[in-house]
Amino acid sequence: MVAQEQEASALATYVKRIVEEETGEKYVLKGRTELVHPDNLSWFLHLPIGKAGWLDHVQQEDGLVIFESGYIYDAHNVIEFEYRSALKVAGLRSDLERFHLKRVREKYSRTLPKVVKLFDMAESTVSAVNGIHHTNMSLVNSGGLVTVKVEIGTEQAQKQEPFVRENLHAIRDFVNQVADWLNDQRKKSLHMAQIKRTHHKLLEETKKPIAN
Repeated sequence: MVAQEQEASALATYVKRIVEEETGEKYVLKGRTELVHPDNLSWFLHLPIGKAGWLDHVQQEDGLVIFESGYIYDAHNVIEFEYRSALKVAGLRSDLERFHLKRVREKYSRTLPKVVKLFDMAESTVSAVNGIHHTNMSLVNSGGLVTVKVEIGTEQAQKQEPFVRENLHAIRDFVNQVADWLNDQRKKSLHMAQIKRTHHKLLEETKKPIAN
């Protein structure tokens, strides 16, 4: 048991060094005895409270080192503000848990077009980034809160530092691409809103009576 704890501690310190070098951020490391509900966790590495970054946390659990990004999208928040009437749709809340499945989200293509579009983009981006980095990153959907994660066996993580770094690069690239996409979508929405306002103003002008 002591040997296992020492091995886990050494791995945690090693992963912490790599993570801090790759992100440029300082992370908080908590051992199993410091965790309120440790369950199967050996340790937990996370950003300080109130700090946000493209890599949110890392943990060792059941022989795996799991790296997970911060939230890239809150579908429920988007629905709450942009598609409020859709909240009355029967089954939406349970379906939202499964929006990472194309067959589930397809039936909402008309009701929640922006949300479906995001999930479609995220799915294709994960596939593309995995192809570039030769990784196995996966999309995570927790009731509409979207992240990505990578799981690496503890032995492989210990022996293959370049592989660990490559997986971190994949998470970073994915998060950056999604952020760029979301910014583009916002700009398009603002542009369309401006066009509508201008069009409305022109219509109002044409309705004004012409002075004699």
